[in-house]
Amino acid sequence: MGWYLRKSFRLAPGVRLNLSRSGLGVSVGTRGARIGVGPRGAYVHAGTGGIYYRKTLAPPARRRGRRHREAAQAAPATTVRSFPDGRVDGGPATGALGCLGLVLLLVATGVPWLWPLAVGTLAAALFLSWKDGQLVRTWQQAAAACQAGRWEEGRRLVEPLLSRHPEEADLWLLWGLILWQAGQEAEAAGALLRIDACPDTLGRLAGRTRTAWEVEFRPWPLRVELPSAPGVDLLQAYLLARTGRHAEALAQLDGALALNPGFHAARLLKALILVEGHRGREATGSGPAGSSPGAGAAAGPGAGAGDALHQAVALLQDIPRDDALYLWAVAIMGQAFREAGHPDLAVATLRTATRFRRDPEALKAIRYQMALAYRDLGDLRRAREQLARIVTEDIGYRDARQLLERWGGTARGGRDPRPGGGGRGGRPAPARVPGRQEPGAGQDEPASRGS
Repeated sequence: MGWYLRKSFRLAPGVRLNLSRSGLGVSVGTRGARIGVGPRGAYVHAGTGGIYYRKTLAPPARRRGRRHREAAQAAPATTVRSFPDGRVDGGPATGALGCLGLVLLLVATGVPWLWPLAVGTLAAALFLSWKDGQLVRTWQQAAAACQAGRWEEGRRLVEPLLSRHPEEADLWLLWGLILWQAGQEAEAAGALLRIDACPDTLGRLAGRTRTAWEVEFRPWPLRVELPSAPGVDLLQAYLLARTGRHAEALAQLDGALALNPGFHAARLLKALILVEGHRGREATGSGPAGSSPGAGAAAGPGAGAGDALHQAVALLQDIPRDDALYLWAVAIMGQAFREAGHPDLAVATLRTATRFRRDPEALKAIRYQMALAYRDLGDLRRAREQLARIVTEDIGYRDARQLLERWGGTARGGRDPRPGGGGRGGRPAPARVPGRQEPGAGQDEPASRGS
């Protein structure tokens, strides 16, 4: 329809009620300079002589129709927390001062004594805009230095900014990555936890500079993109677990899974923490659950180490076969069965996954766990066969090569003559699931790739 309604009624001096096809609105001001609230949100409108300026200060909340609401409810959740996408041009104080300065500048044409106030307001807005731009430029330089491997240069740039801008989550994220690379995992975990106090600014600086990272958790088969809400959740939990704070790490992942049950990376990481925590409890000879900060204590009051392994298996069984992490889940599941003293279940679980060829690295991890399970069963011949297939495909798989060399001179009958070497009672040396690196080697550096 080409016709529309637009009418303005004077309620008081300087106050008008505006009626249009979109709805009702109220504006305050004088001729040529007005601030109002209408169907399109809060706005400022100024101008004279055919030249006008209009800026929306706060857009209205969008109302979705019934079809959109039903589609949103039916769609599965894909994020853990809701963070802005980073397309933020300046802070709210800068925009508010700029609009106020323009209004005062126009009003000052009729009221001369307002000129100093108008000029001062505009100067304050320009200063805040320059200061915000300087922060963005410095952060961009620090991020570029870290992506290029110049971590010390990035540290010198970021450290002074933290005291002046503690509300910027991207600064704490970059600072946490720098501390992690330096081997200060406890300090890195503390820096990343500071992001929870200012989540609304995560991605603001990175979005304006189009900066992103892809971080790998070595030696675990996890890769996340930063800055993002799921990536921050996983990184926080990973570093908490690395520093022995298993209960906090599991609580962090429980919160992520409660908000997004389909977040399988968090499910896999939680299972890994439970399995690694069980191994740490056995290595230290700790008592019942709750006596040490291991995963068994975090699994629940009065829960034993076996309960932690059963919980890990239950988590891994919820990962579907078409998921990219499925084969890694099978490898960790086999390790959990083996740690619980059921190598026969481990072999049965792992053998069914060897027919998949979509992830060669995960397949090597599966064969490695099968070799350890066969050794626990006393079948050293099949254990060597699995290790030989790994080494044939990848000579750089040092864990498999060392075990193959060690087991190559054992008894011909197929059982390991070392004390505790055969049967269920024996337990081989701990080996991490990916297995390519020696335990404890190369696990502290964040492997990142900028985009």
